[in-house]
Amino acid sequence: MSSGAVEAAPPEDQRAPSRPPVRRPSGWQWALLGVVALAIVGLGAALLLRSDDEPTSDPTAGTAGDVEQAQDEGSDPATDPETDATAPDAGEITDDATPVVSLPPVVVMVVRDGSRVVVLDTATGETRTLLEQPEADPDDPLPPNGFGRVILDPVADVVFVEEIGEPAAGVVRRVPLGGGEPDAVALGSYPALSPDGARLATADIGGGISILELDGGDRTELDGEPDASGLGAVNLAWGHDGRTLWFERITDVGGSSELWRVDALSASSLDDAVLVGPADDDQSWTLPAPRADGEVVVIEQCCTLTRPRGSANGVVIDATTGDVTSTFLLERGVFDAAYDSSGSFFLYVLVDGTVRWQGGGQGGQLATGASTADW
Repeated sequence: MSSGAVEAAPPEDQRAPSRPPVRRPSGWQWALLGVVALAIVGLGAALLLRSDDEPTSDPTAGTAGDVEQAQDEGSDPATDPETDATAPDAGEITDDATPVVSLPPVVVMVVRDGSRVVVLDTATGETRTLLEQPEADPDDPLPPNGFGRVILDPVADVVFVEEIGEPAAGVVRRVPLGGGEPDAVALGSYPALSPDGARLATADIGGGISILELDGGDRTELDGEPDASGLGAVNLAWGHDGRTLWFERITDVGGSSELWRVDALSASSLDDAVLVGPADDDQSWTLPAPRADGEVVVIEQCCTLTRPRGSANGVVIDATTGDVTSTFLLERGVFDAAYDSSGSFFLYVLVDGTVRWQGGGQGGQLATGASTADW
């Protein structure tokens, strides 16, 4: 019976038979019951005293690496994580939450309303604003642009940020990690940086993928057909071999998606791309995140184009065959997912804006109030 449901009483011939008469205990039985009751009371008191000396475990508490949240001075505290559009203001990491593994030192994040790019120091929990959109002009009917996907190049210490709005194709800007003026480097959406930092791939409105050589500016176009999203590919991700480009194609307006791969250095168009999965038409594989061992983690959930809803699973697949090698349960739907440059630490953003990580047999929470993140 579902929670809160009311069932009608069964017909007369289906009701449970009445209970037999109850026999009252005799005097010696009363005495025995009294002894048993005293023993139970004594045991309960002992357990109560013991519980005062032992900490209570919290199955919902985050594991190693959790960060206590602290609001910036003068900001309003978050009241609803589903609608919080404030920066993911991370506070100090408590001693008992410090991970044994050495996390990547920096996480870059876009806040939930797309207005700011924030840099988080994973060792101290301190944050700073890297980029910020201007406030809305009441005389301008168009809202200011927002930030979408964000990519960190930890070798060059630069951040690539997708700016969405005008122009409709999207603009990818590059800004030094330490701060400075951003410069536009490419048009397109869903940018992905190759492992060596040499190439930037973006999705085109026409349905294809553009690959830009950052040193020299040469561009390769992999033409394709628009899918249900209006693009030909979304959520691009480079494999660690520096050749394979993973992407999704949206198969219907509800947001169901398929995982594809293409050899970005030899293909002439997206007609050369290979469908990887899923085998079940009722499933969707989204947000590919290649690992260092050559396997790829995808998020199995619904839906890509709308707010992800329901539960989500992490699915580890063989990059060559597309076979599922393992799965793991995630807390809820996922907005963004990526591995660090070493391919060892998995970073993901839940639909409530929580930024979490897994790796080295550990996991934890880093911040709240984000929409996309990378490290």
